[in-house]
Amino acid sequence: MPGPVEIVAPIVAPREKGRIGDWVFDQPNWVSDHDLARTNGTSAVIESQVSTFYASIGVPVDRASRIAAAQLAGGASGALAGAAAGAPAATVGALIGGTIGGTSALGLFSPVLTPLGGVSAGVVGTATGAGVGAAVLGVPQRRSAQPQVAS
Repeated sequence: MPGPVEIVAPIVAPREKGRIGDWVFDQPNWVSDHDLARTNGTSAVIESQVSTFYASIGVPVDRASRIAAAQLAGGASGALAGAAAGAPAATVGALIGGTIGGTSALGLFSPVLTPLGGVSAGVVGTATGAGVGAAVLGVPQRRSAQPQVAS
């Protein structure tokens, strides 16, 4: 069971750098200083809370901080990879699903009963294909990196 521990201090990102866990990157020119500061602050607080939780269940603080940093960076890179791969995969799946659903025995405009009422088979096929395409082809790959601590 978690026990009381001191809160692990958030790690401050270097100037003009973004920091999400152990992923440190240069500030893109399209990200304002305000947005970068807000992103860094939110990331640091989440990392601190995760580290504090791990410390509360007995993980040494230095190890808890490394685990939290890796989890945060992995989650961010997974979200980016999922968005990059998921959108094209969903598009391909939607095209395939729409074609199969539209040319099936139900026909393009034949209604399919859904919780929302009758919807055309082409729409149902397209939506299903998009979901399946994103799920199957848009699975992000995990990135391994050494933690970088801001000074």
